[in-house]
Amino acid sequence: MEKVSPSIRKGSVLLADPYLLDPNFRRTVILLADCREEGVVGFVLNNPTKLKLSQAIDDLSDIDVPLYLGGPVEPESLNFIHRLGDRIPDSYEIVDGIFWGGNFEVMKSLIRENAVTPDEYRFFLGYSGWTPLSHLERELEENSWFVTQPRQNYVFDVQHDKLWGNVLKDMGGDYAMLVNAPPHPSFN
Repeated sequence: MEKVSPSIRKGSVLLADPYLLDPNFRRTVILLADCREEGVVGFVLNNPTKLKLSQAIDDLSDIDVPLYLGGPVEPESLNFIHRLGDRIPDSYEIVDGIFWGGNFEVMKSLIRENAVTPDEYRFFLGYSGWTPLSHLERELEENSWFVTQPRQNYVFDVQHDKLWGNVLKDMGGDYAMLVNAPPHPSFN
C-alpha cells in the first residue's frame, strides 16, 4: 500500500508501520510537539513506564499518575503535555487545545491542589527526535510511518494499549485493515 501523507508539522501524529522493527517504536503513536528544519521533537503517547509521577517529582509524593516514555532521546528529561492553556504560563501550543510545557512550578501546584485531573495532563521521560527534519522525511519515504492529524482523545483519553489500533481505525480504509496485521511479517 502506498502511503500518502499530509505534510509533517507540529501537531501531526505519527503511527509506526506495523512492521517497523525498531524496538523503540514498534506500534507507537507519536505526537509531534515541534517541527522545524533543524529538527523534530515528539512524544510517544502509548508507552507507559512502571514508574509513577510521585517517583520522579519529590514534592508530588502522593500522585499515582503513570509516567510515559516519550522516546529514546534524553530519557532522564521530564516533559509534560496538557490541555490547560493559559492556566500554565509560558505553555507552547502544539495544536488547538493541546499544549507542551510551561511553568513547571505552576503545574506542580495545580496537581498538588487537585485543581487539575490526570486526564488534563501527561508526563514523559525523554522524547523522540529527528535532526534535521529531513531525517524524518527520509523515514517517511521508507514507509516507516503513517501521518495523521491529532485528536485530544489520542493524547489524553484513550487507553494506551489500544491507541495504535484506534488511530488506524479512525484513519479508515486500508489503514483500518492494518489493525489486525501480525506483529512481525514472518508470522503471516
